[in-house]
Amino acid sequence: MDREELEDALCTLNGSIFFIVVATGSILLSWLALLCQRQQIRDQMEGTQRAGNAPIFSLRLGASALVIAALVYFFRLGLQRRVTACQGDDPVEKRSSWLNAMASVLVLAASLLRLEDLLFVEESGQSALLETDDQPPA
Repeated sequence: MDREELEDALCTLNGSIFFIVVATGSILLSWLALLCQRQQIRDQMEGTQRAGNAPIFSLRLGASALVIAALVYFFRLGLQRRVTACQGDDPVEKRSSWLNAMASVLVLAASLLRLEDLLFVEESGQSALLETDDQPPA
C-alpha cells in the first residue's frame, strides 16, 4: 500500500472508532432511560410521585438519533466496499461486500422503523393526554 492508501485506511479506522463511541453513547442513553423507567415504577408501587418526571422520550429519541448516525456511517462504508469489490475480479469479495451491504440496509431499516414507532407512540400518548384533561391513560 502506498502512503495515500494508508492515510485513507487510517481515516476510515478513525471514523469507525468515533462512530463506535457514538453507538456506545446511544446504549448509555438507553440504559439511563431504563433506570428512569424503573424508578417511575418503584414510585408508583410505593404511591409516591417525584416532582418532575424523567424525560424518557427525550433519552430514547437521543439514543435513536445517535445509533442512526452510526449506522448511516457504517452503511456508507459498506456501499464503498461494494463499489470497490464490483470493480475487481474477486468473487469472494463481491459476495461478501453484497452480504455486508444487505446486512447494513436491514439494520439501518430496523433502526429507522424503531424510531418511527417511538415517534408514533409518543404522538399517540400526547394526544391521549390532551383528550382526557391531563389524566394519564389507563
